[in-house]
Amino acid sequence: MKIKYSIVSFILLLLFFSSHQTSAQDTDSSWSHNWDKEAYKDHGWDWDSDWDWQFSFSGFEHPTINLSYGLSKYSLKDLVTPVSDNGLGELRLGYTKEKKTFRSDYIIKHQFNYASLSNLSYKLGLEEKANEINAEMWRFGFGWEDGYGYKFGNSSVILYNTWGMNWSKITVDDTIINLADREMISLFKDDFHFGTLSAGGIKIRPIPLIEVEAGVERSAIYSRVLFWKAAGSLLIEAAGQGLVDSFVRNVLSSTPAAAPVVSFLLKNGLSFAMYELRKEKMNWPFDSASPVMVDTYRVGVTFIF
Repeated sequence: MKIKYSIVSFILLLLFFSSHQTSAQDTDSSWSHNWDKEAYKDHGWDWDSDWDWQFSFSGFEHPTINLSYGLSKYSLKDLVTPVSDNGLGELRLGYTKEKKTFRSDYIIKHQFNYASLSNLSYKLGLEEKANEINAEMWRFGFGWEDGYGYKFGNSSVILYNTWGMNWSKITVDDTIINLADREMISLFKDDFHFGTLSAGGIKIRPIPLIEVEAGVERSAIYSRVLFWKAAGSLLIEAAGQGLVDSFVRNVLSSTPAAAPVVSFLLKNGLSFAMYELRKEKMNWPFDSASPVMVDTYRVGVTFIF
């Protein structure tokens, strides 16, 4: 148990560094050593917000409820028998924070930190198929969503990227005939297994209280956690996302209107590439077993209070 808690703590720390990057602007000699908060706010540096690395819901402004429905598809390298597609039902509870960027009044910075509970099942609007592995999964975890958007009066359009970690329990029927498939599935079924996810999508907020959204999510479920290999793989992804964040801040400084689109394409492109590389090695680039991959197309409605 101590090892499991150490793994979780370490991954949390990695996440904090990757999703709460500090933003600093160019300084000149006249105030390079002046650490007054108000002076830095004039140059776009919100000291209290940009240096808030803790996972604390209390620092966020608006309680938020998100309800989602989606269609999910499983895959596992070398699995012969296909797994039934699942419907997804998910509840997310968390807090949303938004602020205008210093270069433009109509470009906003968006953050949504949440805890989630999900059920993936062929019973959620789908039919059971005799020639497929009928699977069901319960999942709980935490996620960190951020991005930029365009504000139009009381309405807005937000382009986002999400990174999350979760624990999933898969149950399957006992009618798997292929012995090799049965052995592979046995590595993942019945117990809770650690995994990560990434998602990208668009949110449309017609009025301040309600958002509607559509997005694509990719998640990987590990058969077991190899601490150093998992840490190394996640550090590579965190470093890449950090470089993207830095580049997007420069775009925001020079061409604010392009920042939401550039951030959306680069951050989600990097996430997609990492999960493609992890299809065969869950801890890419290090040798490791293949994970169960779950691709989900989802729609949802969000209530912001």
